[in-house]
Amino acid sequence: MAEFVFRAEGNAKRATLVGDKIQPAPGDRPLALFASWVHGSVARPQWVGDKIQQVHGDRWDESSGPIANSDVNGLPTGSGVTYQLGASQITGIGGSLTVAPFDPANPFQGSLKGYWFHFPIPTPVIVANRRAALRRAFVLWTASDGVSPVAVHLWDGSSRFAVFGVTPHPGGTTDMIPNVTRFDLQAPHSVIFGIGVSVGVSAQRDGTVTFVSAGIDVEA
Repeated sequence: MAEFVFRAEGNAKRATLVGDKIQPAPGDRPLALFASWVHGSVARPQWVGDKIQQVHGDRWDESSGPIANSDVNGLPTGSGVTYQLGASQITGIGGSLTVAPFDPANPFQGSLKGYWFHFPIPTPVIVANRRAALRRAFVLWTASDGVSPVAVHLWDGSSRFAVFGVTPHPGGTTDMIPNVTRFDLQAPHSVIFGIGVSVGVSAQRDGTVTFVSAGIDVEA
């Protein structure tokens, strides 16, 4: 059992963390669960004009082919946004690969390189005079063969406060699967500024990644 401090308007109220539940301080109101989600089309790539390529798809005139500017904006549709990625592995002389121990805090070491995508999540910071506590984050995604998210980082303003490795799941999914699309914090995070979700994606070969949605669960 551990104490968890909520701060609102300069005052501190002590709640108790029991297992994965927060028990409100004596005399305080029960905690309420809030969720905030964004559509996948808000995902922004960290780098453009490099190895992100134009997506091939259907155009407005019913022709098919590369979509103009989709190497910058992706191809947004009603079901998400798709990016076409070039293979992100680099090789040495003779095609040799350099293997480094995987570290989700710094996932692109050795020959394994990749891409970062960022989701700004509308965040309730103070609800009814109580500061919100983040419990978990979600990223729903699908991908072609050889393309996969490998790491998820959570940010509060400019401070990174949680790092997760993504369990391999060929093809991706929109189901809620721990460490694939659902990422639970070991302890609640008291939100100060606003939450950003960053997703590192590797591509062993040319292919696509589609982000369907991203979100968070908070208690306050």
